[in-house]
Amino acid sequence: MKLLKYIITLIVFMAIGVGCQKEEELTQPNDFKGVKWVLSDIEQTRERNISINDYISFVDFSIEPLSHEWKIQEEGTVFLKSKFSIEAEDYSKFIDKELGTKNTNYKANVLFTKPGIHQVKLINTFDRFVKNVFNTPAVFSVEKNGSWLYEDTFKIDVYQDIKPQAAIVYNEVETDLSTISISDESTWPTIEVEAGEPVTFKDISIGRPTKSIWELTGASPSTVQEKEAIVSFAEIESFSGFKLKIERDLTGLLEVSDSIMVPAKINVITPTKPLAINTAINIDASSIIEFGLNGKIENENFTATIANFTVSLNNSAKGVHRDMVIAAAKLSKEGTGIVLELGEPIYADDVITISYNPGADESIITDVYGRTLKAFSNLSTVKKTLSYSNEVFSFENPSAWTIPNKSKFFVGFEETDLGQSLRFESNDVGGGKGKTFSAISDKILSEFDVPGTEFPVYKVSFKIKLEKNSLGEDTTIKSVNLKLGKLTVEFDDVFGLSTGEWHTISWVNDKAFPVLSSTTGFTFEILKKSSSNDALFFVDDVNIEWLDRP
Repeated sequence: MKLLKYIITLIVFMAIGVGCQKEEELTQPNDFKGVKWVLSDIEQTRERNISINDYISFVDFSIEPLSHEWKIQEEGTVFLKSKFSIEAEDYSKFIDKELGTKNTNYKANVLFTKPGIHQVKLINTFDRFVKNVFNTPAVFSVEKNGSWLYEDTFKIDVYQDIKPQAAIVYNEVETDLSTISISDESTWPTIEVEAGEPVTFKDISIGRPTKSIWELTGASPSTVQEKEAIVSFAEIESFSGFKLKIERDLTGLLEVSDSIMVPAKINVITPTKPLAINTAINIDASSIIEFGLNGKIENENFTATIANFTVSLNNSAKGVHRDMVIAAAKLSKEGTGIVLELGEPIYADDVITISYNPGADESIITDVYGRTLKAFSNLSTVKKTLSYSNEVFSFENPSAWTIPNKSKFFVGFEETDLGQSLRFESNDVGGGKGKTFSAISDKILSEFDVPGTEFPVYKVSFKIKLEKNSLGEDTTIKSVNLKLGKLTVEFDDVFGLSTGEWHTISWVNDKAFPVLSSTTGFTFEILKKSSSNDALFFVDDVNIEWLDRP
């Protein structure tokens, strides 16, 4: 699949001066030849992605090298002829069979025919020291056999076309479904599983997709966005019609997706094992503890109360050892797990254990097969970490942002000492009419998994750098608004900040914090400025932190 065409142009600039050096050794003269390469149409980096059976054109404009060559690996890369049709569907017919792994032409068209990482090298020699200080990291020539050797290496990661494939694992036995006919249901294997026992659906797709979406009829959970979906089945029944959708979204490649019907049937049988916890006991900043069971429980068969559970807090660093307040104990939505809601905050450094004691009546938790949950003590919990895209929150991926620019101001991206930063500029901020800057992230939403909470356990921060405006005056702003879903946080402590340096502004949630997920938004707004109508400043490194216990 041809996704993109690349032209890589390397320009080597020479500043030739007169210098002297001893005959017996070569040393770096004060006047040297400088080296710079330029990549057109793609990022200025030596590492990039490309689709299989696509090509890259490398062009070297070195001035007065003693020797010059492009070098490729023996497997997975070949040189194309100097002239060929870029619109061709198949580039293999343009392979230059007279060339091996070396090409002394200044332009080299390289076709990538196998997946994986491949190297392309530029190897030049010069009669004097040269260096590349324009690109990062810098590359220096080295003395070798009486001349100066300059080598630059490009690492090209070649991706196959995506092809969704699946496997199912049960009782440590993996059934590979990649060779099963999807259209012929009579060939589908039937996997027999006990109700409530974990079954793993594995994404074994070709082409290294970046996202897997499972729709699993009859399973709990029924929708999973992970490479491996660990689920269970509660009903004694046969299930099929499972779906896998894969997506790939990588820099340098077009966004692609594909989906299949998983060619397998699940036959659920009556369980033989005792009713027990079959997942990790998860806790998060929302002060909710949740764990799954290997059976389904109807509401009338769940009569346990908060008195039957004990949640123990141990934080040795803070000297806190006690039982926590439980506000509610209830079944999960699917009836295949238990949820405990705490009446106080959980902090990131807390160590939490959980115990259960049914007392004299074990039937207070009974599943549909008549099994009862037995007592357990001091089971460890697992903290769910906050999930959001650092690439987006640090503004290294400008394409993830929507910038509603207007005539009075401009919002964009610019390289700073922190990498890509969000840049705000205007000659009319506020202006008595409440003009606003804003930047809205769209793609960030699929990355969000930040639980909501009523407790003050989150710190939201970002960095801001004020600059001189077009009038040569210090930029000053009164406030910055950060919209997280329906919550708007106003940062007033940006007023009076000095210019020319980064400042970190933070806020600990003193109000209910919303769930941040695929249904929420994320927006920066700058509402007003306190002095002139000119402003220039940068924003970077947004961070949401789950705080340690004070």
